Amino acid sequence: MALIDREAVQQYHDDGVTVIRDCINDHWLGILSEAIEHDIQDPGPFVHAYKSESGNGRFHGNLRLWESEPRFQDFCFNSPLPEIAADIFSSQKINLLYDQLFVKEPGTVNRTRWHNDQPYWAMRGWQVLSFWVALDSVDKKMVR
Repeated sequence: MALIDREAVQQYHDDGVTVIRDCINDHWLGILSEAIEHDIQDPGPFVHAYKSESGNGRFHGNLRLWESEPRFQDFCFNSPLPEIAADIFSSQKINLLYDQLFVKEPGTVNRTRWHNDQPYWAMRGWQVLSFWVALDSVDKKMVR
């Protein structure tokens, strides 16, 4: 049984984006929460952190966590996301380029800047996608 419906797959191919709700269960969200808390307390080698302009809150980020943190590796390889990616591209095989973590703590007044990942990726082709997994509720004004 597919984890993503045909309408969402078509929307992704038409628009380059789609929303897949509730595809990550509480088990996986718990694993991610633990791994994120661990990375905040004991960051991996690619950490980037910024203090808030107001002095309250902060940004915390890291990448390639799956290479050194077993919980991130477990999520990247065994959660529903690899199967969803394969379904989107009707592929038997997928590859993980990297994972990236962004944490914006409550009270952080800095705006989250928009960015485009593709110029930084050393690859060509169109069968490339990113998943955004939010562990907290997010409304439209938070992503604009």
